[in-house]
Amino acid sequence: MNKKKWLKITILVGIIISSSIVLYLSERSQQEQKDNLKKDTISYLGDQGYDEKNDVKEIVIVDLSEQLDNEEFEKYQAVVLLEGKPDNLHVYTYKKNTNEVIKIDFENEEFVE
Repeated sequence: MNKKKWLKITILVGIIISSSIVLYLSERSQQEQKDNLKKDTISYLGDQGYDEKNDVKEIVIVDLSEQLDNEEFEKYQAVVLLEGKPDNLHVYTYKKNTNEVIKIDFENEEFVE
């Protein structure tokens, strides 16, 4: 093979490897954000008097940012289902550009800090 073909192949392989690394780091960062929100939400609930083992049935991290179209909070939200209250979902998120967990009150369309 001539030098031009080797150069093209080397550039193509470099682009593929670089793209794979960027994608991996992005996915890892997003998972880290979700894990941190879940951990901080559990801590917030503890501060509010809830016990993780007895009161919290399930916590699911979701991305409602496009549906909610609100600039007050970050991308991910923690949806919390409490024991004994199957119809009562609580939604928490970070206040924009902070690590402060806030509750989203959809009924009154406001944030509870």
